Amino acid sequence: MSVRRDPRSPFYTYNFQIHGRRFFGPTKKTTRREAEVVERQERERAKALIVQVEQARTSLRLDDIAGRYWTEHAQHLTGALNVWTLLGILIEYFGKDKLLTEMTDDDVAKLVAWRRGHRAKFSTRILLSPHTVNHTTTTLRKLFTRAKLWGVRFAHEPKWTRHLLKVPVERVRELSDDEADKLAAAMRADYVPFFAFMRVNGTRSKASRLSSSVRAASALPFPLHLRSPTSCGPCAGTIPNMSSPTSANVASMTGW
Repeated sequence: MSVRRDPRSPFYTYNFQIHGRRFFGPTKKTTRREAEVVERQERERAKALIVQVEQARTSLRLDDIAGRYWTEHAQHLTGALNVWTLLGILIEYFGKDKLLTEMTDDDVAKLVAWRRGHRAKFSTRILLSPHTVNHTTTTLRKLFTRAKLWGVRFAHEPKWTRHLLKVPVERVRELSDDEADKLAAAMRADYVPFFAFMRVNGTRSKASRLSSSVRAASALPFPLHLRSPTSCGPCAGTIPNMSSPTSANVASMTGW
């Protein structure tokens, strides 16, 4: 048995090799017999790990899995910056050397509890919302999903839905007909064109919404200036005040 006790510590350590790979660490046991039991367990664990690595042909370390996920997929997402932050949070909590195949429901539950104790960036008095905490959990889940594409197999994958916090459903308050009439009666005159434009714009298909927006804006008593939705640069187009759009006026909006 390859266990020994460091003179500087009361605990035994194990140290062995399998297929040219070295495995070592503390047993946290003070007697040789107990240390040898831990060493046998670590040997079985090491054999299983070697099989998994050879099947997947990839490192199972969290740091390596997260790096490959970022390189192959996440960096190209719209919310890449947020994903980068969440990956850093996972590595901060579990450590770079945590093996993805060793993560259990208990690990995920503790991660959620730890994350729920964090404060919002904009206020140290407000805890993170359940929605934000869930983002951390689902990011870890995406690492598992991606790893499966690389051939990694999980004997005890966490049951993800059990770890998602309940998110309050937003309550949408709509005005009754009577309330809408009262609001219209009390509205300032300079707000009327804007609300008329919004009513016509509504929730419709993109093409219908664009057509309706042009017609509604054309009826406004003033030109409507539009900025590019992707930048804060110069105006992308202007809808002039007109009763009926002409081909020339519509052509001037092609930047929109």
